[in-house]
Amino acid sequence: WFSEKEFQRLRSGRVLEDLGRILNVWKVAVNHESIEGEPWSDDEAIRQALDILMDYPNEFWKYPTVIYYLKHHDEGDFAVRFLAFLRHLTAALVSRFAISPSVNSVKQQVLNLDAEILKSKEPRFDFKDVDTEELASKLREPHYRLVRMLLKVIAYHDPEQRGLLPEHWEIEHIFPQKWDDMKFPSLSNDEVKAKLEHLGNKVPFEKNLNIRASNSYFSRKSKLYKQSGIAVTRRLGAEHSDWNLEDIDTRDVRVTDLILSEFEAWGLNRNGDQSNILVRPRPTAEQAEQIRQLKELGLI
Repeated sequence: WFSEKEFQRLRSGRVLEDLGRILNVWKVAVNHESIEGEPWSDDEAIRQALDILMDYPNEFWKYPTVIYYLKHHDEGDFAVRFLAFLRHLTAALVSRFAISPSVNSVKQQVLNLDAEILKSKEPRFDFKDVDTEELASKLREPHYRLVRMLLKVIAYHDPEQRGLLPEHWEIEHIFPQKWDDMKFPSLSNDEVKAKLEHLGNKVPFEKNLNIRASNSYFSRKSKLYKQSGIAVTRRLGAEHSDWNLEDIDTRDVRVTDLILSEFEAWGLNRNGDQSNILVRPRPTAEQAEQIRQLKELGLI
């Protein structure tokens, strides 16, 4: 199409200029580079939001992201608006894929969103509402193609996590995939298999440490967790002395509530513009510890 009439379409207007500018998004998302004169490229929250989307199971997140950048990048409040947009997009796309894991579940809504972005920096998200109870159920045992993305949401929520996750990390099963029934004589194979792939039994873990951990049990692996540069994994090693199926159930509830809370703050089931979407500041480590203690006491 571009090559017709000696590449006339490619050479006309702003096509080449826009193609060059699009590279800025991927320099940040893929190479983690800073773009001169564009402060948003150094914003940690934006980098984390893009890093989460990089693991979305299909390409449809890229189109509205690029269009939003091209249309609004030179506006004064771009960084704040772009972050709100990326988070809203994440909540909308992940929730739909979790319930209906196919391209067709979001294709038309994404195309509509592309057009809305051209009209406003606070575009309307015309995505179908999801049932939050059904979504919670799907998140506890998510489609395998969503796991890395969800683990990033959990990891970046931790107030002690600074920067992006390491380049080489793997999905760690806390209760091991290969387990010794002599160590857990009261457990049946069916019981264990039913829980192994739950989100509550998984954390992101550096590849080199994960290799050393292998299929060991928690008492050994927790020492390696404490060496992790990933805050959520390091915290797991510090807060637990053992790990069993009941711990998976407890963590299932905790991480599912965390993700739903984030998605609701980011715009889940909130069609219309983004003007009322809350971009919450990250709590300090001290504030996060106070919140954790209050939750344990059942006060919040």
